[in-house]
Amino acid sequence: DAFICPGSASGALLRPPAQLEQWVTVSVDRVAIKDAHKMKDAHVVVSARDAAGQFIEPQQDTPFCQRRDARFLVFFAPVHLQTDLPTMRSLEYKLFFSLVHYKEDKRKESMRCWAFLEASALANAGPAPCKLTLPMFQKPVDLRARKLKRFANAALDITLQLAPLS
Repeated sequence: DAFICPGSASGALLRPPAQLEQWVTVSVDRVAIKDAHKMKDAHVVVSARDAAGQFIEPQQDTPFCQRRDARFLVFFAPVHLQTDLPTMRSLEYKLFFSLVHYKEDKRKESMRCWAFLEASALANAGPAPCKLTLPMFQKPVDLRARKLKRFANAALDITLQLAPLS
């Protein structure tokens, strides 16, 4: 069951999975990026993929950023993963976070940069919420994470909160 978040035509987040006893919520807090204030309708697309690049659960879109300034896009968008913790521990996969924005001159959405989180970081998360900062990389997305190029020389990153729930 997807629900549309208020104030965002593109936000499509899934509700917490009622049938699971243990799950993880990843909150996309903010993205540090040059010229953030110029990005229109910025949002983050979150996907979980296995080693072959196949989706292991539905892709989710955060609502548009709540606030932006010259350096930060602020979201505070909770993404409820639909795979339970025991299954996460048995699968080899990565979570991908793609920063997408609207290009008015081309009249289309475009991915600006992306980050990833190894499943082991989720599976080994303790019971208390924790904050993570991940580096952003140049497009295109490298599903195997072998040829990674930082998005820019500056420290551009995405800040997440992990909250294992049971």
